[in-house]
Amino acid sequence: RALRIKNVRSGHTSSCGCIAKEALARRNTTHGLSALHKAEYRSWKDMRGRCNNPSNTDFPGYGGRGISVSADWGDFSVFLSDMGPRGIGHTLDRIDVNGNYEAANCRWASASQQAAFWKWTAAVRHCSSGAPNMLPSHQRLDTDYLAV
Repeated sequence: RALRIKNVRSGHTSSCGCIAKEALARRNTTHGLSALHKAEYRSWKDMRGRCNNPSNTDFPGYGGRGISVSADWGDFSVFLSDMGPRGIGHTLDRIDVNGNYEAANCRWASASQQAAFWKWTAAVRHCSSGAPNMLPSHQRLDTDYLAV
């Protein structure tokens, strides 16, 4: 940016604006890891949104069912230390679908690993049509459903 020489000499201007940008970046940086571990950070942020934000579209299947995030994992650096780097094509997976997000219950898993553990359950809904509904077991919350 162009500066007026008289403002620099008088001390009213000390930089082109880069000092203010650098100061803002320092104030808004807590650990500096999110830039280096974007995929892991996105998984961490999305996990917290699913469990903690009632406005999140996935909240009913997670936080709305009582699934929570370990208190330790409120800090991204602890999450990253526990989970390690995410492999290419892997996503955050809970080993026990009814368990919480915590180190002992989570792993980075490929789509094929997740599919092998995904339990689809036939559920019959008691309604006038009598048509069976195929729902993942974690979505069968109503007493109107009967596992067969």
